[in-house]
Amino acid sequence: MAIRFYSAALYDHNIEFSGDKMDNGETRIRLISDTSTYIRTETKDQVGWQNSHYHSEQTEFYLVERGEVLLAVICNGETVIKKYHRGDSFKVDPMVHHNIKMTANGLLHTVKYGGKPDWNASPELDLCLRNELL
Repeated sequence: MAIRFYSAALYDHNIEFSGDKMDNGETRIRLISDTSTYIRTETKDQVGWQNSHYHSEQTEFYLVERGEVLLAVICNGETVIKKYHRGDSFKVDPMVHHNIKMTANGLLHTVKYGGKPDWNASPELDLCLRNELL
């Protein structure tokens, strides 16, 4: 369920605020503008993979504040999974199919920037991750 909030300051700068409880159990708080988005993602319990996707123009920068994060990407036709810990940061470039999975009690900050916002599904990566026992 999305919660929408508007204030004069946000309105003046064309920024939208929203909060969502995702199907996989994550809570997300977003600040959204024309060309960039900040997302605060928090977990209480162990959650599953998000929906695999890629962005045509935007880069995503991640900072792990609490817990651990698995990042899955398709690289040269292969699925590669890396683990990041508290204090780590990483970047996903445009056109890279990716997905993340957070541990219980995790806190992740994400900034999307550099172009028009878009979200394109990656069923190829979703299929690979369904077969992973992580």
